[in-house]
Amino acid sequence: MRLLALRGENLTSLAAPFALDFDAPPLAGAGLLAIAGPTGAGKTTLLDALCLALFDRMPRLERVEADSGTDGLAAGDVRAVLRHGAAAGFAEVDFVGQDARAYRARWEVARARGRADGRLQPQRMRLTALADGAVLGGTRTETLAEIRRLVGLDFDQFRRAVLLAQGEFDNFLRARAPERAALLERITGTEIYSALSIAAFERGRAERAEIEALRQQSAAIETLPADARAAAVVAEAQAQGALAAARTLADALARDQDWHTSDATLAGEQAQAQAQA
Repeated sequence: MRLLALRGENLTSLAAPFALDFDAPPLAGAGLLAIAGPTGAGKTTLLDALCLALFDRMPRLERVEADSGTDGLAAGDVRAVLRHGAAAGFAEVDFVGQDARAYRARWEVARARGRADGRLQPQRMRLTALADGAVLGGTRTETLAEIRRLVGLDFDQFRRAVLLAQGEFDNFLRARAPERAALLERITGTEIYSALSIAAFERGRAERAEIEALRQQSAAIETLPADARAAAVVAEAQAQGALAAARTLADALARDQDWHTSDATLAGEQAQAQAQA
């Protein structure tokens, strides 16, 4: 995932519309960026807007007790981010997904009848492809699922990896080793190495099992004692000698047979010739 732009309006301390284009100067060539300003300037609100547009959640509310807050909302309700006295607000993020395509995720909330004293309505989310304007997902749940698929991180992973500067580095350190490994693989795109490691382990286990089976087969074969083996070797040598002698005798007898056969043939031809004479 790569961020392209962040926009919003009427979110806590940020009343006027704001827009940050990370893909255009001066931010595109800035390299390392810093969010600085006095307390209440809206530094955390920028990160809240980022998380709202992508996950409908805010890191600052994760540890808030679930009691009743202002406006009849629970203290952990993300709609409380709407600036006091505003009738509507939104957060919007343009990003490049894991499929290398650009998308726009938008979170918005409004009060009834567009009035600042109206009742807060349920928040809405929308995900569109920037190339053709196609809408992905329908309900808020479906939209969140599509964003999760395209970003490749859930909210907790995103919070630990992207928002570490917001004092969440200890969450990453406290995470279990498998969780940290999965997070780092998703961030660095090295899932293939885990797959290769698993495949190599399975291949090794299969090869070891085959070797063990061959060992068991060889152990089941009975072998001769040393003295019996020596006697068998001597007997084999004697048999080889006898075989060679028999082959020599067979060759001599074959030659004798050929001579007698030829002799009988010639005798017959001689008798025939004498009769004709």
